[in-house]
Amino acid sequence: MFRIAVRRSTLRALAKSSSSSPRVASRALSVTARAASDHSDPIVVGKGSSAGEVPSNATQATGHERLQLLGEMEGYDFFETEPLWIDRMGTPKDPIIVKSMGYPERLVGCSGYPVESHEIIWMNANAKQLARCPECGCAFKLEVGTPREEHHH
Repeated sequence: MFRIAVRRSTLRALAKSSSSSPRVASRALSVTARAASDHSDPIVVGKGSSAGEVPSNATQATGHERLQLLGEMEGYDFFETEPLWIDRMGTPKDPIIVKSMGYPERLVGCSGYPVESHEIIWMNANAKQLARCPECGCAFKLEVGTPREEHHH
């Protein structure tokens, strides 16, 4: 529709111009296909609810929320939200490993060793250097893995 309107207005403008006046090159709007690759996030969409049915989270959730709900139905914690199991004091030579899927930085809360020996202190752990708790000195190291949807062979 837009293309036809542009073409018609261009033709009208050309018809109105006199043959003695210099011609200006005119070109219609060109449209190209969007460049895409097959390495995009997976599309996670449910079937939706039927007509007249009240939708639930399970039928209308999409994306990461849907993955989390499907995981919960199967008894799997998709985002691994359980707290870290601290069975020792993290040292610079043997730090507590914090896993991250694709993100170079993660927020870590330390409650000391033994667990809950001090109030939770939050700090940023990144892949470049160790994070150390200023209260107890426990060391944390971020281990960055490949996100599930970006894992290629």
